[in-house]
Amino acid sequence: MQGRKEKGRKAYKKAKRRARNQETITTKGPTLKIGIDVAKRRHSAALFDPEMRQIGHVLAVKNTRKDAERLLAKALEISERVGLSPLWGMEATGNYHLPLLHFLVEHGQSVVVFNPYQVKKYKDVCLAQTDTDPHSAVILCDMLDEVCRRKRIRLKAREVREINPDLEQAKHMARYRFSLARSVRDRKRQTVSIVDCIFPEFEQVFGKGYLSKKTARMVLGRYPDPATLAKLEEEKVDELVMDARRTSKGRYGDDAVKTLIRLARDSFGVRCTGIVGPACRQIRFLLWEMEFVEAHIQAWDEEIARVMEDFPYYREVGQLGCVTPTMMAAFVGEIGVVDSFTDPDQIVSFAGWDVREARSGDTREKRRRLNKRGRTELRDASYWLAGVSIMHEGKDSEYYARKRREGRTHKEALIALARNKLKQIFTAMKNSRYKPQTEARTATIAESGTGTDQDQEEASQAPVRVTPPGLPG
Repeated sequence: MQGRKEKGRKAYKKAKRRARNQETITTKGPTLKIGIDVAKRRHSAALFDPEMRQIGHVLAVKNTRKDAERLLAKALEISERVGLSPLWGMEATGNYHLPLLHFLVEHGQSVVVFNPYQVKKYKDVCLAQTDTDPHSAVILCDMLDEVCRRKRIRLKAREVREINPDLEQAKHMARYRFSLARSVRDRKRQTVSIVDCIFPEFEQVFGKGYLSKKTARMVLGRYPDPATLAKLEEEKVDELVMDARRTSKGRYGDDAVKTLIRLARDSFGVRCTGIVGPACRQIRFLLWEMEFVEAHIQAWDEEIARVMEDFPYYREVGQLGCVTPTMMAAFVGEIGVVDSFTDPDQIVSFAGWDVREARSGDTREKRRRLNKRGRTELRDASYWLAGVSIMHEGKDSEYYARKRREGRTHKEALIALARNKLKQIFTAMKNSRYKPQTEARTATIAESGTGTDQDQEEASQAPVRVTPPGLPG
């Protein structure tokens, strides 16, 4: 039985290697290497021939369309004169590289986007003491030469992606949604820290996570100062009881309010008026901000649901269950063109759920840790989906229970389920009939022979692919 399992593993690894080799994009021939060090207002571009001889000086390019067109015209002129195809390389520098990246891709250029972690480690290997913009552009050309060794460009499938308008839309909508959720969490942490300073007993009545309850927010917004709450008149107390009972639908009433007033009288919080006054105003302002952002989140979720109704992969991923439109936008947008990946392990690594292991000789790290060098939004969405899935009976809850019986903690079992759900989503997207617009348009023009001369020329070329700022290779 053990030998049969071993043969099965070997066959699986062999098939995976074969699939990777088939998906490997190989471009033969020498290339003109153009390394661009990206900045906010001014870029630096260096040009090198296949023998790594620099062509001219390092160019200073402003972050404008006019200078980008001038740089592209110069690169195309040199490539036509020497008979070389240009290959561009840049570092993923926040959002500063996106305008230039999309400009080059729109003009049919092949672009390699390096992870900043890769560039930093490559500089360390080169023992580079100088760190200027022109020198960084030269370093990027040197990295392109490493990619193009033996006169061929070999980009592994998991490192290659296309720029697709629909998928980019889903990615940016999901990222904005996650940023709003993070801002709400930050405001909750600030509010809790202030309440713990001036009224630490407030949590005893409403429990941990009380800022998620409407009744607690209502009481805290009216009476954040325990001294004011302790001196309430009977009419105000009765009014507060009625409002608490109505807001909580009968869960909190007379007993909760009386307990809160009793704790406020003996509160151990700070009594300095110079601290309590600004703290109360800050609590009210933070509560108002939370309500405003949460209303914006609800409106944004409705917008995402409207956009995702006719979106790629909607039917396939939606059949998995518990996948909301917001989750789907995060999965589809962050994964992008699924054909860029060959097996589920690459998606797990791309999300940062792969395990980092340190071992040398007889020395081994006692505790293995997650890498967490992938897409944060993809990791958060899969973890969120795993937490929702265990609330419903089915295979997911059984998988979680089995991991707990094996001795895993709640978080470890939830991460294992998140990895499993991510693989299921990859399989559903891989089996989808959806074809990206760029590939569908190219195939239609090539088969029918219709379209303008420019369309025919674009269809005859290989699709432009871009390496994402994902995990270091």
